[in-house]
Amino acid sequence: MATPSAPRTEATALLSERPPPQPAAVTWRVLCTRAIVTNLLLLSLLQALDKSDMRSTVAGMLRAMEQEFGINADQEALLLLVSALPTAFFAPLWGMAADAYPRFQLMITAAIIWGSTTFVSAFAPAFWVLCVSRAVTAAALGAILPISQGIVADLVPAVYRGRMFALLTVFGGVGAGGALLLATYISGDMIGGLRGWRWIFVGIAALSLLAACAIYLCAVEPRRLYPTVPLSCQTANDTMRYMSNVPTFILLVIQGLFGLVPWSAFSGFGPLWLQYSGLDKSQTSLALVCFGVGNGLGELLGGVLGDLATQWSPDTGRARVAQISNTCGITIALLMFVIVPSAKESFGAVLVLLLLFGLTASWCGSGVKTPMLAEIVPHRMMVSVMGMDYGLEHASSAIFGSLVSGVLAQHVFGYEASPADFADMPVTLRENNAKALSHSMVWMMIVPWVVCVGLWSLICFTYPQDRDRAMQTEAEEKTRTQTVAGAVGKADAAAIKDRA
Repeated sequence: MATPSAPRTEATALLSERPPPQPAAVTWRVLCTRAIVTNLLLLSLLQALDKSDMRSTVAGMLRAMEQEFGINADQEALLLLVSALPTAFFAPLWGMAADAYPRFQLMITAAIIWGSTTFVSAFAPAFWVLCVSRAVTAAALGAILPISQGIVADLVPAVYRGRMFALLTVFGGVGAGGALLLATYISGDMIGGLRGWRWIFVGIAALSLLAACAIYLCAVEPRRLYPTVPLSCQTANDTMRYMSNVPTFILLVIQGLFGLVPWSAFSGFGPLWLQYSGLDKSQTSLALVCFGVGNGLGELLGGVLGDLATQWSPDTGRARVAQISNTCGITIALLMFVIVPSAKESFGAVLVLLLLFGLTASWCGSGVKTPMLAEIVPHRMMVSVMGMDYGLEHASSAIFGSLVSGVLAQHVFGYEASPADFADMPVTLRENNAKALSHSMVWMMIVPWVVCVGLWSLICFTYPQDRDRAMQTEAEEKTRTQTVAGAVGKADAAAIKDRA
């Protein structure tokens, strides 16, 4: 696609990471410019499409794919893995490219790629074709989150950054929830000669290509706070060398390796667990709606709590919010998978627990981790670092959350796939599969979150020093840039005077 000869830019009024205090009304008035609102709406649309095309949607289709392709739990875990692992590998590459090239042009490229390959997924004649197309789609989707976060960091001051990151995540949750609900409800039905899951992919593909057109026509590339850096191996090595000496970054990466595993396990096998528990389509859909609503509200709540906690305790506030969130997740997982006897027998209790699970266990990302990364990373390498972190933690969640959960369910707890409809299955087989999935998920939730609680305690000690170090580095680089610019200006003035 031809690109504009001169990309439009928006000179943001927020020219420093820590602007001087100003009334809230003035700040919000600055944020509500037409260009900023347009960019945030486009990013929200991309987040919704991103999450609607990720593992959670595939998870709602697993039962239909069991029947159509005759796959078992190992193959289901493989499909979930290839729908996520390429995202982890390619996210750092997209991040490095975004630090060197116009970001919205990269978004257009990514949207065209994943829209096209999603069409291939919709008409895949065999399971291996579906796996390959999902892998390419996942590689393109790796662009969305790190590039979006870098754009938001350019547009929004630190005091409101957690809420803006959370808002994007909420739109992503809406997309994921809507697609998952639709996938769970119609994926096995025959519509116009095709199963419902194929029509869902057709719809996502069409919307993705329309989103690429909307970005091309409407997006305004925000002005960077610092000059772009050339894309090279040396730049990547410099970024990695710098961040390897930032203890908070290392701890946040390790925390992410564990922290996303529970979400990957639940998004991959939670819908299947509800179905094997004996819930019909309407009950399963209602349960997923409760979880989705709770998750969306929880992301917003986490962003607000993180920002407020920072004002109350700048050094440890966000980390304490994360510890509370992890503790809530552990408690609710135990209640839902161990204490409550059966999802069918205790349907009302499961609805409440799913709502609370989404509402309280979801604060760590947008409300805590992403704003902290934005404050410990020099701005010139921000998107690269966010892509690196995103890639590492999603690789872990894909491998341990999806793959290991499937292996545990089938080879440890006795899950047995069946092509029969749920109504035709023996009751003992259905109950055994539900129990195997619940046991697998509870282990993949509790152990990682216990580790995370300890890691957040360590981050409380390292974060203040690393944040101040990043601020000092940026101040020195800004002074150096201004000095060089001033010297060049004087030299040009002298040359003009001599010619005169």
